[in-house]
Amino acid sequence: MKKLNTLLIIILILGFCTNLQAFEWQLQHPLPEGNHFNSVWGISNNNIFAVGDNGAVFRYNGRIWEDMSGITYKKLTKVWGSSGRDVFAVGDAGTIIHYNGFGWEEMWQPTFENFTGLWGSSGRNVFAVGENGTILHYDGSSWEQFSGSCEGLSDIWGSSENNIFAAGDNGTILHYDGKNWQDISNDIGSDNINSIWGTSGSNVFAAGDNGTILNFNGRTWNDMSGITTENIVNISGSSASNIYITTRSGAIYKYNGSTWKNIKRYCSSSQFYIGKY
Repeated sequence: MKKLNTLLIIILILGFCTNLQAFEWQLQHPLPEGNHFNSVWGISNNNIFAVGDNGAVFRYNGRIWEDMSGITYKKLTKVWGSSGRDVFAVGDAGTIIHYNGFGWEEMWQPTFENFTGLWGSSGRNVFAVGENGTILHYDGSSWEQFSGSCEGLSDIWGSSENNIFAAGDNGTILHYDGKNWQDISNDIGSDNINSIWGTSGSNVFAAGDNGTILNFNGRTWNDMSGITTENIVNISGSSASNIYITTRSGAIYKYNGSTWKNIKRYCSSSQFYIGKY
């Protein structure tokens, strides 16, 4: 499973930067600590979390980035929360840590696989996915392992607790209906899917290697590829007409509901580029 590009955090932070001038990007660097950042999540523009290599954990309070690292030294790949006092992060070697509003703690779970995806509908319904088809579910008290696929899984997203999608290697896309996981790849190709996100259960986007972009309308997957041949590492947005992708080399594309447009390219690592478009 290929490493997520640190620039994917551009996409996820866009929704919170409401005070920036349109069409302007600003460079932020929390501290010169030298680690790559792999994921960012926030509940508001003054409560944002970023995680990365060597257990890097930072929180933005609206003014400065606070270094919260130290709970682990494993690579952290994804962060998600149900609130500012209920935040989860996952990473290599089965690492799962949890923030309760006062501090971080490690959580026990039944595998040592590397995790690469994290999503939940609430603090009592959280899913983590990773290598070798690993799927874990947290019910608010403990983590339980599911069996869904033999392929590595890169990302997970859902519109509700009974409408969840996971995607990964060799074009694998799974769907969970609240009871069972089912493969819904349906001959979409063999390129790795690195990211999945949607606005509803009938409008889901998947993106991956060799410029793969797919859209699910609730029944079938439609191919939207063609804007780039680069490997896409992340797709996310705020609505059906405000969707962004980033590529491994740092290119950023925006979808306005009908067409994709190349808006920027950045090539620095260990940095946050935030802005409003």
